[in-house]
Amino acid sequence: LLLLGERALDRGELGPVLGGVGPVERLLALGDRLRISEDLVGRTLGPYRIVEQLGIGGMATVYKAYQTNMDRHVAIKVLPRHFAHDPTFVGRFQQEAKVIARLEHARILPVFDYGETDGVTYIVMRFLQAGTLAERIKEGPMPLDDTARIMVQIGEGLDYAHKRGVI
Repeated sequence: LLLLGERALDRGELGPVLGGVGPVERLLALGDRLRISEDLVGRTLGPYRIVEQLGIGGMATVYKAYQTNMDRHVAIKVLPRHFAHDPTFVGRFQQEAKVIARLEHARILPVFDYGETDGVTYIVMRFLQAGTLAERIKEGPMPLDDTARIMVQIGEGLDYAHKRGVI
């Protein structure tokens, strides 16, 4: 997003949005507006101790956390604070957690918990140590059998969710 913002800055498209300041000030302002997560590593959310950031998406940041009372690692999807103050976003986030939690299927990541601690709204899911798509792409082309197997698995999960009115 920041790169797209820089390109828009280069074309002068963000001037009306960010005001009549110079390019450096505009870029800094854009970075502040696009920053969707704070660093939660080392913090505790309920029974979950955040140990590492796994990724940032358009609407949330995902962390690896340790659930001490169950002696396991989990994935925690955190709604950015600037969305956590908006009842519409919080409602959508909570609805996402409830809908996914009702889906019981081997190809759908289960939701364990939903909560809010000190203004941080989160969904807790199973943690899978599988790497990222970006890491897999760097390995080179995937054999056709592997691609077909993965596509079938994705299709199974989507079909299950679709039959329950989710997708």
